[in-house]
Amino acid sequence: MNRNFAFSICIIACLVFAAFADPPAGKGYVLTWSDEFDGVALDTNTWTMDTCCSGGAQYQTFTDHNVTIENGAAVLWAKHEKHGYYDYTSSWIETIGKREFKYGYFEVRLKAMYGNGPWAAFWMMGSDFHRVSWPACGEIELYDQRTGTRNNTYPGDSAFKVSCDFASASGGPLYNTAQYLYTDCLCSDYHMYAIEWDSTAIKYFFDGNKIWEYDSINESYNFSSFHQPFFFNVQVTLNPPLDTSIFPQKMYIDYVRVYQKSTQVKASPQKSTSKIFTLSNPSQARLKVYDLQGRLIADYTDRVRHLKSGENVMKGIASDLPIGIYVTRLFDGVKTVSEKLVVQK
Repeated sequence: MNRNFAFSICIIACLVFAAFADPPAGKGYVLTWSDEFDGVALDTNTWTMDTCCSGGAQYQTFTDHNVTIENGAAVLWAKHEKHGYYDYTSSWIETIGKREFKYGYFEVRLKAMYGNGPWAAFWMMGSDFHRVSWPACGEIELYDQRTGTRNNTYPGDSAFKVSCDFASASGGPLYNTAQYLYTDCLCSDYHMYAIEWDSTAIKYFFDGNKIWEYDSINESYNFSSFHQPFFFNVQVTLNPPLDTSIFPQKMYIDYVRVYQKSTQVKASPQKSTSKIFTLSNPSQARLKVYDLQGRLIADYTDRVRHLKSGENVMKGIASDLPIGIYVTRLFDGVKTVSEKLVVQK
């Protein structure tokens, strides 16, 4: 989400889709990672709260108190409040250096903001960002929306844009975007925004239905940008005109999920592997094991709640499971930790 963006390609789709969908069938996708936000605080092993700077034509600044967890969703706030020189505060989280992925089916389920002022986005950028900077690192937007009254610049409450951006030969940004028009305010309910990204193209989805495709990621001028791991960015900023009566505003993220081809999930360890987790207060813990399609395989909540303080939560789990690769989700009373578990016997 570059704050000085412009449209170079604009496609407006007016079809309406309601149902959510799994990754494209028959392509071998399996769940490799997710954040379901079912703890009580943001998982700082996954996310960094960025407070580096201001944004949105200098109307607001990013703070570390504007991200909360409510009823299994991450909530990013925009508030009308004084903070230093600024009259508004907002939020920005990212996974750089913590969670980065190359190729796959990526989806986020979120509920948008509304009204004049908010500008929110969920996007991905190349892991070499700190070395080559933007736009050379490449950028893939799953969702980008300036809410409020729709006009030639702002999508409005019922539309959003997606993009595939990179650097031109001169180093300046090249924007390739598509805009999708829905029939209702995107704030009225949760919707699913997703991409399918492989070595040939990036396909964009809304509520499980394809809305756009960018199939030129193998050109000499952008090849280096789109064949490397990418990290997630979620940001709320503000732009005029601002309607002070609508604040505070909240964007809800129900989950972020990453599906990849089964051939990309390699059982490289030579024996069963799992990290060692200990709990100071097991009575509040939950431990569940899922297969790579996201199906619940086992619930060890009762077991971990009977452990003694300091005992290894994962001890004996692998011996209970068939050979395979799993995702464990441990809630330790504060946050949820998701890890891959490889079982080889």
